Amino acid sequence: MDTIERANQCAKGEMIAWVSYPVDGRFCFVYPRYLFDSGKWKAISTNAFPNTGSFYAAITGNHDSSEIQSTYGSIVIAKVNANKFSENNRYDSQLDNSTLYSLALNPTFQKGYSELEFELFSEHSMSVELVQVVDIKENVSFIRPFNRSITIDGVTDNLICRLILARDVSGTCFGPFEYAKKDRTTISLVAPSSNDYRIACFGSLRSDNILSICDEFNTR
Repeated sequence: MDTIERANQCAKGEMIAWVSYPVDGRFCFVYPRYLFDSGKWKAISTNAFPNTGSFYAAITGNHDSSEIQSTYGSIVIAKVNANKFSENNRYDSQLDNSTLYSLALNPTFQKGYSELEFELFSEHSMSVELVQVVDIKENVSFIRPFNRSITIDGVTDNLICRLILARDVSGTCFGPFEYAKKDRTTISLVAPSSNDYRIACFGSLRSDNILSICDEFNTR
């Protein structure tokens, strides 16, 4: 996979990112992970955004970080409309938590006008193009169809793609599945009609076939 080494390579692009929100602040920190460019996924190096792998997003338009978090969550599609990132004149290369780059985020602007926009991952086309790997907390046989709900290793709030692969305790993956959230930890599964209601066994997935995207609590 190609790697993005400079922040301005992400200008005018859409990124998968996780976001850290301070409580009731007028800013947040965006950690870009992947850029979809020219039909290919490109990993974004942490070195592209000194010193933390993130950039500062100033929240404008009379909104605060709690509102933005409630609307978009921790894993977002971050669209950069600006031609380049602004540089922080208080940046200190010797401070671990100092950030060089910044953009303004105003959710009241029409699409395309704010320097930075967030979009719900689950409502973006990327949520269809990618299949989320979900660990199953119990032994389940996928040889025959079943109707009961299954328990996942995690919480259903973390499911953001429209299709998933169910990974059992041995590391073997089955799917893809559509799913319905039943409660905080259980889901029901159905094979998608687009696959003629069929699923496959994928065995153990290679690490280079997985886009690892986790928030600051490593929950996704």
